[in-house]
Amino acid sequence: MKVHKAGSWISLLVVMTMLLAACGTNKDSAKNGEKESATKTTTIKIMSVSQTENPDGPAEKEMADRYMKLHPEVKIEFIGVPMNDLYKKITAMATSGDLPDAFTMTPQFARTANGMGITADLTQLLGAEYLKEFYPNIIEESSVDGKLQFLPWNAAPMALVYRGDWFEQEGLKGPENWDEFLEAAKKLTKDTDGDGKADQWGFGMIGTRNGSGADRFIAIMRSYGVEELRKDESGKWVSDLATPEAKEAFQFFVDLNNKYGVVPPGVTETGFPEAASLMATGKVAMMLTGPNALGNIVSQNPELKGKLYSVRFRRK
Repeated sequence: MKVHKAGSWISLLVVMTMLLAACGTNKDSAKNGEKESATKTTTIKIMSVSQTENPDGPAEKEMADRYMKLHPEVKIEFIGVPMNDLYKKITAMATSGDLPDAFTMTPQFARTANGMGITADLTQLLGAEYLKEFYPNIIEESSVDGKLQFLPWNAAPMALVYRGDWFEQEGLKGPENWDEFLEAAKKLTKDTDGDGKADQWGFGMIGTRNGSGADRFIAIMRSYGVEELRKDESGKWVSDLATPEAKEAFQFFVDLNNKYGVVPPGVTETGFPEAASLMATGKVAMMLTGPNALGNIVSQNPELKGKLYSVRFRRK
């Protein structure tokens, strides 16, 4: 079966942003004409959400090790923080004056971080020539009031990932819209051991009250043409959350659990790690996620390599 291209909706730009303090120079040392010793080690502390995931964390550590081998005067120390705890951790460390030299940032938190005064304008630091290598819309998404707040290195599309082998066994094709998705989810919700209770579900819904849950629900809303916040023709900020389309998206989302029962119990406690594990252990057939989930799932269950497919999700 052909592997379908993932949807184009951008769920998250995972980025590293340099601290304002880290971009400056020690003026007192410069005035005194002090010279750094050739043997002095510079330690760079980096707060990274990749460190809490597999295979992302080991890959990131390997890159750091290779860099340190080439530059023995530099020591890189990672602080691993789960994505869902990132904003609280940044705020707490900023309050205590203990922020690392660089940390993961997202478009959702960039304006808040800028208001806290903890990020530098990277435009001047990197230069226009270097930034020409990036898509203009990505640079715009990474900026606040025209000032580049973080350097994007990964734009992750979100798609509907599904068990291609299960779909083939049931004579199903990759769902092209939410109606086809629902029919497939119903068919793939089963009692496999004959005890009268479902132990396999069609959809691994991520319903935690954090970024993982919010990002997936926003993606569903946008497939209905709903923007949580946008500028209208007059330049005024408006929201589509009270529109009929938004209400339809809300109803569809909650019905998956409350009406159709195609998701496992405990949906409000199911975050990304739990949903990925459910997929890896053969408990669910589909989940909304980015490409990072593929490595996570296959690392837990290598037998699923080549069996995970993806399609763009849309309303009609």
